[in-house]
Amino acid sequence: AEDTLQRDFEECGVVEDLFLLRDDAGKSRGRAFITFREKAAVEAALAFDDTDYGGRKISVKVAEARRRDQEKQTGEGKKGKAKGAVEPAGKAFPVEKPEGCRSLCLKNIGSASETHIRKFLDGCRMQSVRIVTDRKTGEPRGIAFVDFRRPEDVDKAMEKNGQEL
Repeated sequence: AEDTLQRDFEECGVVEDLFLLRDDAGKSRGRAFITFREKAAVEAALAFDDTDYGGRKISVKVAEARRRDQEKQTGEGKKGKAKGAVEPAGKAFPVEKPEGCRSLCLKNIGSASETHIRKFLDGCRMQSVRIVTDRKTGEPRGIAFVDFRRPEDVDKAMEKNGQEL
């Protein structure tokens, strides 16, 4: 599914990253996030909105950034953390990892690159690293999503919680 999707959308331009949402059983949930290298490729992909793809009508749109208004107003999430310290997703460190979990959200990473993250998590088998960037400026937003090959690699990565990147 991912290979076909990537191949089809590469007709629009260079695909930098493709993330297919999957359920707990690993089946596609029918949604994907595709990052293109150039804006022209995005425009070309948007032309496929509301068209037939594989027997289904698809919706193609630019993803909206999620904003946490409360964090912005209070500055919560920034207090007491060293710049570049990795912080788990959510407000508190999870007590228990969900069964089969293979992904982590790294926060407060500043302008760290994929290379920095891979070096920081050396020894953990990573499948992909996606750094969230501002849609308008292209600047990193200090957040990254990391997918791992095995749940054990997530455990190993979580041991680095709070450490300087």
